[in-house]
Amino acid sequence: MFTTIQIQANERALMFQSGKLIKLLTAGKYNFFDPQKEVSIEKHSLETPYFESKYIKTLLKEYPQIVEQYFTVVDIQDGEVAIVYINGKILTMLSPGQTKLFWKELEDITVEKINLATDYEISAQKLDLLSRYHKTNQSYFITHQVNAGFTGILLVDGKIERLLEPGVYAFWLYGHNITVNIYDLRLTEIEVTGQEILTKDRVSIRVNLSCYYQITDILLLVSQLADFRTYLYKQLQFTLRQNVESQTLDELLASKDKLDGQILEAIQAIFADTGLEVQRIGIKDIILPGEMRTIFNQVVQAEKAAQANLIKRREETAATRSLLNTARLMEDNPVLLRLKELETLENIVQKVNNLSVNDGVEGLLHLWKLDNRQND
Repeated sequence: MFTTIQIQANERALMFQSGKLIKLLTAGKYNFFDPQKEVSIEKHSLETPYFESKYIKTLLKEYPQIVEQYFTVVDIQDGEVAIVYINGKILTMLSPGQTKLFWKELEDITVEKINLATDYEISAQKLDLLSRYHKTNQSYFITHQVNAGFTGILLVDGKIERLLEPGVYAFWLYGHNITVNIYDLRLTEIEVTGQEILTKDRVSIRVNLSCYYQITDILLLVSQLADFRTYLYKQLQFTLRQNVESQTLDELLASKDKLDGQILEAIQAIFADTGLEVQRIGIKDIILPGEMRTIFNQVVQAEKAAQANLIKRREETAATRSLLNTARLMEDNPVLLRLKELETLENIVQKVNNLSVNDGVEGLLHLWKLDNRQND
């Protein structure tokens, strides 16, 4: 007949009779006359700071006195987010359109509402606080990091707001469409590889090219070119093809550096006053097809062989001329002839282990002369 209900010190309970909310019970022991078993209890722990129940809307609409007595109501409108603090520490965050009830019996609860129409960016101080809050759901905001040597363009609802210097930035995900585009301001390389082109003399070659550029005015650049890197790549292709097709293979191979300068000059003219500075362009490789490479190697080998023969003949001529000059000197100078004979004798002696000489130097010279006559 009687029902006894015990509510602990850290609990509160909603009491219903026949499905109708009667009152909110605080800590204590309650006895009810309930012959029909019509009384039911929905207990809530104060350890959870916010009130969770399917009867929240009913409480707000039909029992404002109970809400006023026991709860702090946080109602977030569209275009707002809120940070709820308990004793100065972040308790939770609320997104637009949310309504939550917090127990008044807890410590001091404060609410900071943020107008997303004007305060869409999170300050560095608040970002640090939110980042240290272990329950923060990152879906409430997004962070962007701009590294050294880079810059960022902040777009709010599709409109450029400002440039972002290196650092960390955070923005609420609600209220606005926030985009951050990051660009590299350092010297950057772009390569055009494997371009198959016909030269003026109808030789098919493949060319690889490297280009180095740097952004000097990013706002001017993005205002004129939607995708400057793709546009630069296409212009490099077109300019390379035009310059290669206007020259023969021999001209290309003979003036590769000149080709670099021609392409650089043309590209710099195209990107003048765009905020993009092209600093250097270089042809890395000119690759011939297999059969042309074989023929070219044969031509090079023939040229080198001819050069080697020319050098050999030149050296032989010089040696003969030297011998002729020496012979003329010996003919006019007997002493010089005698010295040459002694030098030759010295060379012979160095190659002989044992040598017996009976007639002295004259006899040795006589043997040398006889030997030379026999060889003749």
